[in-house]
Amino acid sequence: HQFLGYEVYYKDEVKKDAWLGSFSKVWAPEAGGGLLAFINNTYQEITAETEAIDTYHYRVVRHSQLAGLNYHINGLLPTDADGPQPTVVLDIDAPRPKFNMDENKLPKRLRNLVLTNADESVQTIESGFLMCNKFLQALHLNVPALKCAKEDLLSGCERLTTFILNAPRLVTVGGYFLARNDALNNVYLNVPRLKSAGYYFLAKNAALDDPFLVMPALKTFGYFFLSENNVLKNAHLVMPTLKTIGPSFLYKNEALETVHLDLPVLENVELYPLFFCPNISSILVPVDQLERLRNLFPKKERGLLASTFACEL
Repeated sequence: HQFLGYEVYYKDEVKKDAWLGSFSKVWAPEAGGGLLAFINNTYQEITAETEAIDTYHYRVVRHSQLAGLNYHINGLLPTDADGPQPTVVLDIDAPRPKFNMDENKLPKRLRNLVLTNADESVQTIESGFLMCNKFLQALHLNVPALKCAKEDLLSGCERLTTFILNAPRLVTVGGYFLARNDALNNVYLNVPRLKSAGYYFLAKNAALDDPFLVMPALKTFGYFFLSENNVLKNAHLVMPTLKTIGPSFLYKNEALETVHLDLPVLENVELYPLFFCPNISSILVPVDQLERLRNLFPKKERGLLASTFACEL
């Protein structure tokens, strides 16, 4: 929902110029069926004069305008929480690099939200961001300049089922990140520079059953990582720079059966990995990591380790 530009790869100037000429015709404002026309039709601003919201368009509002339009937007949204829901795109035009929001700032009937930061001003999300939200079902968070997300980001939410995070510069997240949620079961994280994750990361969720986490730069995480998830059956973890598994890793996932690990530089496994996981049957790792990981894991878990093909980033 945030077009930032495009790159052209070419072998000779003639082909490049020809392609740019064709693209300009499609992109130009006067091109009736072009990309700009599509964007202008699909994304429509919410104003005090807006009379209706449908599920075929994205309705856009700036964060600085939300307080004045909150009641109006709420009246436009469906009263039936289980029916089709429109999506509101909220652009964070915050004047400072630190940002936070609680559920009382959003329309109560809002179910699908896209949060963007077009001016790339936000570098830190403060503690308790949308914590204990009772209404949101899906959130897409696009923060290109974000470097730090503090404790309790989206923890304790009642209806949130889907979370998509695009934060290409994010380096650290605090404790209870996406934890203690009742319905969360679809998580996509684009965090290629994340180096550190706090305690209870993606823990204590009631509906999370098969997470696939790719964290190319992660070096450390806190205790109880991905722990105490009620129905977690499978977990895929690709962490090519992780050297230490923290205490109580995957602790007390009573439904857990299979874990896929790709940890090519792992050097240390701290206390109680996979403790209280009575149904665990296998820990699958790339064949070239098998012997080394067997030497790192406690005796109880060594017998569960088996080889598989390497995970692809």
